[in-house]
Amino acid sequence: MEKRDIIYASSVKGFCSAGTCWQYICDISAHLMLCHAEGKPYGAVDLKHVIVDGNNFVLVEDSGAKGDIQGDIWKLAASAYELMLGTPVLNGLGEASQTKKTPLPSLPGSEVEPLNRLLHSCMNKEKECRPTAATINAIAIEELKRYSGDARKPRPQAVVDNKATVEKYDKSWPEQMVVVLFFLFVSLTSAFQVRGQDIIDNHEEETTLKLLKATLLLRDHNTDNWNEAKHELSKRLGIFTLMDELKDFKHDCALIEKNVKSFGLNRMIKELKAGKRVQNTGKGLLDGSDSRFNYSIYEKGIKKGSTSVYKLSGRSGKQLFIIVPYNPEQQYSTTLGIDGGKTYSPALKDEKGITYYLIDTADGPAVGENLKLEISNNGGNNASFVVINHNYRNR
Repeated sequence: MEKRDIIYASSVKGFCSAGTCWQYICDISAHLMLCHAEGKPYGAVDLKHVIVDGNNFVLVEDSGAKGDIQGDIWKLAASAYELMLGTPVLNGLGEASQTKKTPLPSLPGSEVEPLNRLLHSCMNKEKECRPTAATINAIAIEELKRYSGDARKPRPQAVVDNKATVEKYDKSWPEQMVVVLFFLFVSLTSAFQVRGQDIIDNHEEETTLKLLKATLLLRDHNTDNWNEAKHELSKRLGIFTLMDELKDFKHDCALIEKNVKSFGLNRMIKELKAGKRVQNTGKGLLDGSDSRFNYSIYEKGIKKGSTSVYKLSGRSGKQLFIIVPYNPEQQYSTTLGIDGGKTYSPALKDEKGITYYLIDTADGPAVGENLKLEISNNGGNNASFVVINHNYRNR
């Protein structure tokens, strides 16, 4: 296979069905069986070391990484979740960051419960309680009988040649992402079919754009749009949380007031979360500073002629903020900066009234610093806004 034809599993994450995930587990566990039979761990079971070959997944030979056999099992499960969810579990901190109280991710929906049960057992804090690669493989083979060949195949995506491609885009983050997000927004709101996965390497903003798409669908309360938005959000309940630390009791207004046209976002998400198994602390919804979530979203109502001020903790390094007004013609302005320090200029405010802030790693807040977001409602009516944040957590 020539290098230009290589597709790594990291380039298709977030686009895979349960059938694809079972195929991944079956293929990778079969490879691990051979290694473990010789008493050798593979050591680097992650999507960057897996090649997509048609409907199958192949581990790159001789990773050279160190580890243990039980650690391979944990990494298999973690990489399977990342393949489905699109983001690394435990923020990519690995098995060492897990405690007995650490909530494990759960894929939403009753049809994936067998998958959740197996992956949870593989990530058991007690290593001796984890299944062997042979046991995992046998379970996967049995589960795959329920899926056709097409149901196991990863959706075709852009070819990711190598790490250098990703690094090229990463170094040009602000300028590149302004163009990327603009064209992606156009793809969601016009007839031009711009494929986001063909523009963004590693699909780092796929989740963000899905949250934005759902938000825009909710603008007109069309029944079909409403149902599609609900579907988009329900598929990602384990990936994002509500940014409910956004509070300004003096200037905010209730979204249920008759003179506030609302997206209905918060209510929809609360209803979805009430019916799904999701990560939580026992206190209900979490906020955007929770270290288990890199994505957060919230809808706020702001009184006419008022400026709401929100202080946001738990964010460091690279950040993306998107502010979406309910009315594209809404008169408003925003300020984002480090509390008591520098401010950032918006990267873009498009013709739909959406404001984008793109903060590079070096310019982002340090650990322990708080961000301050101000939204000024300059219009003549109380107004609703949605705020979306991708917190890269110091990457």
